[in-house]
Amino acid sequence: EGIFASIAELKNTFLLWIVVCIGLSLLLAIYQFRKRLTPVEKLQEGTRRIAQKDFNFRVKVSSGDEFEELAKSLNAMSSQLGQQFNTIATTGEIDRAVLSLLDTSKIVEVILARTMDYFRCDSGTLTLFSSESDRVQQWLLRRERNFPELQSSGQTGETNGGSALASDQAVSIYFTEEVWPQVSTHDKDPLAHEIAAAKTIIVASDIQSYPQLRESDFLRERGFTSCLGAPLIVRGDVLGVISFYSEEPRTFSVEEIDFVNGLTNQAAIAIYNSQLYERTKRQSIELEKANKVKDEFLGIISHELRTPLNVILGYLRVVQERILGDINADQAKALETIARRANQLLEMIDSIMNATMIEAGAVKIENRQINLLSFLEGLKSKCAVPMDKEVTISWKHSADLPLLISDEVKLKRILLNLIENAIKFTAKGEVTISTKHIPEQQLVKFTVADTGIGIPQESLPLIFDIF
Repeated sequence: EGIFASIAELKNTFLLWIVVCIGLSLLLAIYQFRKRLTPVEKLQEGTRRIAQKDFNFRVKVSSGDEFEELAKSLNAMSSQLGQQFNTIATTGEIDRAVLSLLDTSKIVEVILARTMDYFRCDSGTLTLFSSESDRVQQWLLRRERNFPELQSSGQTGETNGGSALASDQAVSIYFTEEVWPQVSTHDKDPLAHEIAAAKTIIVASDIQSYPQLRESDFLRERGFTSCLGAPLIVRGDVLGVISFYSEEPRTFSVEEIDFVNGLTNQAAIAIYNSQLYERTKRQSIELEKANKVKDEFLGIISHELRTPLNVILGYLRVVQERILGDINADQAKALETIARRANQLLEMIDSIMNATMIEAGAVKIENRQINLLSFLEGLKSKCAVPMDKEVTISWKHSADLPLLISDEVKLKRILLNLIENAIKFTAKGEVTISTKHIPEQQLVKFTVADTGIGIPQESLPLIFDIF
């Protein structure tokens, strides 16, 4: 009984220890499982946040094993992806904005606002150098803290002379447009002038280490300690400079410098195109104004010249009709020459008025039936050859010319222009005016030919220009 009692006690103790060991093994297994599962869940949450573009989320694992190393790698990847995504998003927003805008000020505001948000700097400037004068224009973007009037309303508005672009619980961003003096100086903003002269990016993590920058009133008054600036270059010329400033000492990363380098090419082309568009628009307005002034001038002068000329012709007829007394043959001949030249001057004035009306689009066509035989007889009476020229005028046409439907006044003016030019540039020979009916085409063809000097080949494209 003693032996068997010891065996029974050993059996119960053994079974109890088996149960205890199994329980401890299960607890240890659960602990190890939870220890491994929790980092996996955190890593899974980190990947989910990255997929949702929440690149600021960080996975916190302190297991001291490979899971902690994996969490650090995931956080580093998240930070890098966030930086790259921010760069792509900022570049895309700037691309869309500058492609849809042609206003220089709007383009500058978009570029500075987006890049300021990217850099998280305290201030950004974009300085444009005018190619037409020494005038320099600068846009200044300031990130100011603790604006209670904006924080309470949560709205944008006018602030400190500039337009507020954004506001939140801690920061307000606003623009001020400062126009520099007619002749800009290096002291006003030495960084912009240094960059323009060097045509390269300048990075200063500590402004005090740059002798050219530390004495600047522009930087000292605003309390800047770090800066980065890059030139805007188009066709080898510096169009302007974009700069970013920080009140706290900071080091600009390689990615940020590469981003600015890529941004400047894009910004320079966008601003150059907008300036070109604005310049073209201004020139178009100026040309339209000048053309209007020219038309008004020609119309007024032509109208004012007709009055005294008509008075001269009136008195001339009185003298020719001998109302004021007899005149001899030489006087009559001289008066006839005066009358012919005065009528030519009157026709020239009419031409100026007609040309002005044509350019203004105010010419009206008055078509009616024209008896061509009577029309040509009236044309003959107006065509005279100067006495100092050995030129004869020949008229060739048939006696059965049809009725023509056209504007008689304008047709006569056109033919007189051609005939007068033919006589003017023919020193000796013949001027022939031919009129031919072409029934199959239902038209009448007028031809003016002369034996004069002709028209040079290079001048043929210009013969229908005004005057």
